[in-house]
Amino acid sequence: MKPQHYSNAIRGILFIILLLSASPITAKEIRLEMPNKLTGIASYHANDTDKAAVLVLHGFLQTHEFSTIQFIINALVDSDYPVLAPTLSLNTDLRRQSKACDSVHTHNIEDGNLEIKRWIQWLKKQGHQSIVLIGHSSGNLQLISFVQNNTEPAINALIAVSPGTIWNPYKQVQTVDDILDATKTTKTSTDKLSKYSLGFCDNNYMTTAENFLSYSNWTEGRLLKSLQTIGIKTLVITGDNDPYVPDNWAKKLVENNVHVEVIKGANHFYSGEAEFLLQDAIINGLENNK
Repeated sequence: MKPQHYSNAIRGILFIILLLSASPITAKEIRLEMPNKLTGIASYHANDTDKAAVLVLHGFLQTHEFSTIQFIINALVDSDYPVLAPTLSLNTDLRRQSKACDSVHTHNIEDGNLEIKRWIQWLKKQGHQSIVLIGHSSGNLQLISFVQNNTEPAINALIAVSPGTIWNPYKQVQTVDDILDATKTTKTSTDKLSKYSLGFCDNNYMTTAENFLSYSNWTEGRLLKSLQTIGIKTLVITGDNDPYVPDNWAKKLVENNVHVEVIKGANHFYSGEAEFLLQDAIINGLENNK
């Protein structure tokens, strides 16, 4: 067999292993009443160790069942970390599915902060007094917003996987226009529903101007400043083939004194072999946090 054929065979074996390892590890489902009186759900792995508990948060409109989140959970559980992965309710009781863009969105980032606080309190009641936060994509904006608005000594680190603005990179101009329109609308109406572009939603994200701005006001500059001043140890993991983060993102992060690890060839979701590198980066980050 030629060397190239060996290489292809190895890649094939690694891909099969990847598919098998990406299957969700059995977890306990936790149900908890949220401040909005709805029931939130989370997956929980207790792992009877003295390691820090890790709260893992999904990205925009997703759930804790999202593939990248599940792969992160599996790596953490394999390394004996206690893991809690909540699904934000987004004002939907027992939400188990991703939220469609064209749904009516009554939630905002402040609502998410209240739910994260409730889940942190639950973790502490289980005896976890040291907590690390891991977010994927816009889940990092939610976690950063929470840390900035809540004093919680138990939280000692953040690992931000693929953080960026919540703007669709192909709709930047449209999003700016939406922000200007929404800002004007808040001065005249607080409950009017309009369609906006946000994340992967293309002019079909139905919500109020105030709710829209709670997410869209997380600009590139605000995110950079927040990562600088968050007040806890922070590691950013990003791929160099990610179209959903700002241009020259890793360079900008480094220039702003943010600790960054770049995974070569990785896209926003760490598809294929890049997921193994993501796993290693997260576990190394946790071990270095001790």
